[in-house]
Amino acid sequence: MNNIDGRRLSDSIREEIRFKAIKDWNAGMSPTNLAHKYGTSRKIVYQWIDRYKLKWFNDLGHLVKHNSTIDDEVESDKAA
Repeated sequence: MNNIDGRRLSDSIREEIRFKAIKDWNAGMSPTNLAHKYGTSRKIVYQWIDRYKLKWFNDLGHLVKHNSTIDDEVESDKAA
């Protein structure tokens, strides 16, 4: 398999790769295996994971600010 310089890929393609990697990580794939699968280093994979976790945490903070309590959000999820 030929190595592709990721810097030459469009932003949308790079975003799609990161999205797929995070999806695989959520399914249980290790960062080492992700790095091998997507042709990058473990350091970069860990950066993707950290950014994903930070975004999730920030989104959660946004929910808390705009709802009376997080318990209300949990209850509405249970009802759905």
